[in-house]
Amino acid sequence: MGAWGLVLAVVWAQPAPYDPTFAVEVHRGLVIGPAKVVGMGGAYVSIAEGAGAMGLNPAAAAARALYNSDQYFDWDWSLDGNTSLGALDLENNRLGQASGHDAGVALAALSFQLGAFGLGATISGITLRLDELDVVHSELAISTGLNLLQGQLVFGGQLLLATTNIEIDQQPAFSQLGLGVAVGGLARPKGEPFSFGFYFRPRMELGSLDDVPAGAPFGRVQAPPQFRVPAQLVVGMSYALGDRALNRVATLGSLPDGVEPEPLSAERERYVISADVVYIEPSEQATGLEAWARGQLQPVQAVRPSIGFRVGIDSEPLQDRLQWRLGFYWEPTRFYRVSGRTHLTSGFDLRLFEWVWMWRAGMAVDLSREYSNLIFSFGFWR
Repeated sequence: MGAWGLVLAVVWAQPAPYDPTFAVEVHRGLVIGPAKVVGMGGAYVSIAEGAGAMGLNPAAAAARALYNSDQYFDWDWSLDGNTSLGALDLENNRLGQASGHDAGVALAALSFQLGAFGLGATISGITLRLDELDVVHSELAISTGLNLLQGQLVFGGQLLLATTNIEIDQQPAFSQLGLGVAVGGLARPKGEPFSFGFYFRPRMELGSLDDVPAGAPFGRVQAPPQFRVPAQLVVGMSYALGDRALNRVATLGSLPDGVEPEPLSAERERYVISADVVYIEPSEQATGLEAWARGQLQPVQAVRPSIGFRVGIDSEPLQDRLQWRLGFYWEPTRFYRVSGRTHLTSGFDLRLFEWVWMWRAGMAVDLSREYSNLIFSFGFWR
């Protein structure tokens, strides 16, 4: 049976067995990031503040926020993990919850800013478990960024190292590795209540580390020719309401003698409304990750791209104590005969105490059809 015959078999009849000529796609339709990002429905590409935002826009490595725009040196970190509140369909594949099924995501980030430059690293992981089979897709992203025009323009680049490791009965089976790049930017005109951002990540294809040929059997699965992360483009805009500025000149600690920095309003209360549009390329001759893990074929749409959108609002109802966020996003489908789904999100950050630095704890929830996720976050209060 040819490739298109297999596609039709899956679309119109019972799932066909996996065909080892098909790549396995690992896509990012879900919002995966710190609690503040998830709480805003992922609409963060035009804000891109903090170490945890580098996964959405590498310009975050250098972007200065209101609290550190006059400092020459600063650093930040973020640690985020999740727990499922029920079903956790990571792909919106509608395959149903299988016995022995478990999944999770985790993210850690660290960044340093020195004058106009920034450097950071992000480690993220997606884990899928089906009975004796464990699939772990991990990415290490090294980001660097540069401020121009006192922070009115910020550009960033990213080097990506991705690995997919397969274990059966907790024993290594095979692995694939790939290298990729990503770029991002911010435009934050001085004194204006709006900002713009973009993020672009070309397709990344992973290859075998173990010289395992496509089709080699490992329990219920067969080694694919490659794991694939599809290309993605995100563009967005943010707008602020309130007394506190959205865009402030970043002096970066280099003002001439006798010149005072632009004053920062003591009023922290403001509302920031943000919206993103997401484009994910079509993926020819590819199947979903979970279907492959079940030994089945669920072809990804090979012609039509996926278009999603994200909307969020950020506020600080208790000044210098509590930050609250609300959002939603549309996760487009990647598969035939499966509709997209709407996610409702909300979250908060709470200032805890000062011990060398001021600490915070955060939480966010992401709810949708066959997906309910609770994210916990720790880091510095800003």
